[in-house]
Amino acid sequence: MFKLLVAEDEAILREGVRDELRSTGFFAVDTAANGEEALALALKNEYDAIILDIRMPKLDGMKLLAKLAEENNEAFKIIMSGYSDFIYAKKGIQYGVSDYVVKPLSPDGIRKMGEKLYRMIHDRNEEKHQVKLLEAQVQDTLPVFCDMIFSRMISGEYSSSAAEEKLSAQGVKFEQGGLRAVIIFPVNENERPDKTVFRVSVDSAVAIFGEQEETALSYARDFIDKSPPGAICAISDEQSGPERLRDAYLNAEEALKYAQLLEMSGTIFYGDIKSTGSNIYLDELDFRVMLGFSKKEELISSMDRLFEDIPLNTARQDYYSLAIYIAMLCQNNVFRLSPLFCRKAIDFEEVLKARTLKSIKAWTFGVISWACDQISELTQRRSGLEVEKTKQYIEEHLSEDISMADLAGNAYLSPNYLGKLFMERLGISVSEYINRRRIEKACEAIRGGNAKIYEIAESVGIRDPNYFSSLFRKIMGISPKEYRSLICAQEQVRQP
Repeated sequence: MFKLLVAEDEAILREGVRDELRSTGFFAVDTAANGEEALALALKNEYDAIILDIRMPKLDGMKLLAKLAEENNEAFKIIMSGYSDFIYAKKGIQYGVSDYVVKPLSPDGIRKMGEKLYRMIHDRNEEKHQVKLLEAQVQDTLPVFCDMIFSRMISGEYSSSAAEEKLSAQGVKFEQGGLRAVIIFPVNENERPDKTVFRVSVDSAVAIFGEQEETALSYARDFIDKSPPGAICAISDEQSGPERLRDAYLNAEEALKYAQLLEMSGTIFYGDIKSTGSNIYLDELDFRVMLGFSKKEELISSMDRLFEDIPLNTARQDYYSLAIYIAMLCQNNVFRLSPLFCRKAIDFEEVLKARTLKSIKAWTFGVISWACDQISELTQRRSGLEVEKTKQYIEEHLSEDISMADLAGNAYLSPNYLGKLFMERLGISVSEYINRRRIEKACEAIRGGNAKIYEIAESVGIRDPNYFSSLFRKIMGISPKEYRSLICAQEQVRQP
């Protein structure tokens, strides 16, 4: 859970922003009523983000930003301002302001701001985490450093020309003209024939050669001859141009993964990979329906048949694409119920490590099973929250006309579905609940004072006195006047 500070002098807005952000489940929120209080809290605590107003007593928003900048405060800064202050608020960019929101803010607008802020904080923390992992892996030895340069080129962090320049500075130089890559698999942990062979994973390495195919082929044959059964050498086509190093590697990598997918061994050339293409059809609507109703076994059986029906000459990428597409459908459905939980659940990189159809299917079916379980659990949990949220809305608007459309809009549900949730959770319809709460409030008013019956009816949202009396009798068994008389009689009995 991330930690936020909301600095706003208007109590209603301050507490409203705090409560809406807390309701997302993403944040722990502190509040400050002025700039000085906010500065003191910011210096005392490490906040992930600070949301502040421009106009505040004691220390305004711009001065607060300046003070935080002097302290090298790394929290994200988001300015809340009225429209008239918006141009002025843009000056906050010099203090590292990340975003601006214009008041007044709606509950939906606050939640959207919270979701955006969550992604910003999450992505920054993830980036820091990845940087630390990379730094921890870097060692002072030249081969490991060169491996790191090559890996960063593969990931796209370095261009091929930049990687060649960095490797050249370490004494690793390549021939002019075309290059070929040979990926060898598997390799022993410490195997490194010469300095132009780079470790790219725990069990594979890549050797880089000039344009002569015979040289690369001779190297591959020697490796296969010395290796146990099942070894693979994947040889790229000749690649030239500014991206020659990376293109050669990706060429060979595609050949390796194709061989592993089809459980081939020996020497394989990228040029040997042939595919006539395929049209894999997945009925997305039918899939989503079954997923929404958590039909786990039926879904897995259906997807198993889909994989089995894929032609053998289908491109390797299509198997992975199908698995990822299915997983994305699962993720999107779960995301609608719980964005935070979903982001932590599916590791899409894991399926790209799969080397056989069996492992691709196992990963896919695992995702389907997880999604069905989570949708079932989260649907039950969310239904309770939505009912409570609707009850709160009713409580706050009892004196007004409350329509089913109003309630459904507040809960972001359809009227029919909201009615179904109410019946399942409370055993009564929405209208019955509203009527009972109104009559309960009316009873409190009758017990608490001498207001006229029609005034009490209006105070609980019923404008027709006759209807109010009829509804009161239906629920309480007596008329409002009889109820008042009964209360009066009880009070007289209590008096000494």
